[in-house]
Amino acid sequence: SHYRSQLVADANIDFLEQWILLAVRRLQPNANAVAIREEIRKRTGRTPGNIYIPLYSLRKKGFIKNSPSHELTTTGRVRKQPIIVHLTEQGERTLKEWLRAIDALRRGKKKPPRKST
Repeated sequence: SHYRSQLVADANIDFLEQWILLAVRRLQPNANAVAIREEIRKRTGRTPGNIYIPLYSLRKKGFIKNSPSHELTTTGRVRKQPIIVHLTEQGERTLKEWLRAIDALRRGKKKPPRKST
């Protein structure tokens, strides 16, 4: 719908958040903070500082969600594993939208019209 598309278009996402969304997409279903940081370092040659604040921001904006996993220890107690994050539908739409915009900028063309969903 137009309203939903406008929400995506109005989302204020910084550069590191963009990299994080790309890394989450690439690493799914195993995207945790350590893996995300390593993926960004490996692909860009830069090591981001604290990514927990942008991860929180992306969760608050509705672009990613947590999927905490747990594992039983040998004593039967639950041990928390690193929190795994996944893109939401809104996160996937936003990511696709800016990838189209970046590609249009790279090619020197007008931004292609949004596909209706």
